[in-house]
Amino acid sequence: MGAALGPVVTGAAPRRRQRGMSVLVLVLIVVLGMLVLGGGTVAALYFTGVIGGGDPASAEQPEEPEPEPPQYLPLEPPLVVNIDNSGRTSYLQVGVELMARDKSVIEAVQSHMPVVRNNLLLLFGNQSQEEITTREGKQALRMKALAEVNTVLAEQSVEGEIEAVYFTSFVVQ
Repeated sequence: MGAALGPVVTGAAPRRRQRGMSVLVLVLIVVLGMLVLGGGTVAALYFTGVIGGGDPASAEQPEEPEPEPPQYLPLEPPLVVNIDNSGRTSYLQVGVELMARDKSVIEAVQSHMPVVRNNLLLLFGNQSQEEITTREGKQALRMKALAEVNTVLAEQSVEGEIEAVYFTSFVVQ
């Protein structure tokens, strides 16, 4: 009889330890799973910018404001100059519009219009017909005209620049 009780008592004790170990392992697995899911959720919310600082690269670079809409200033009347045509004299008539996004730059050009027109007339009159008959020649002349207008503004201590010069008419005769 004693032999029968011995194995029953010794057999029951390891089962309790085994149950205690399996419950402890199960609790640890659940807690670790919750930590992993919670950490992943927090990381996802942080990097999408919902919480925290968001993307660190965007925090370092401030957003640039929207540029102002372009404003155009036509130079009226069109500029007319004599140009060289292989030893003969030809005429060039150019309609010009200036573009800037800052209204104060447009106002500065208007107040210095005599100097701007003078310098553009000298620039255009120094061209030959061969130079300005191609598209590339006209583009090069536009860039020279832009530089000339911005030089006038710089000489007059104007803040800002003209962004573009457009030819609205271009007649060689």
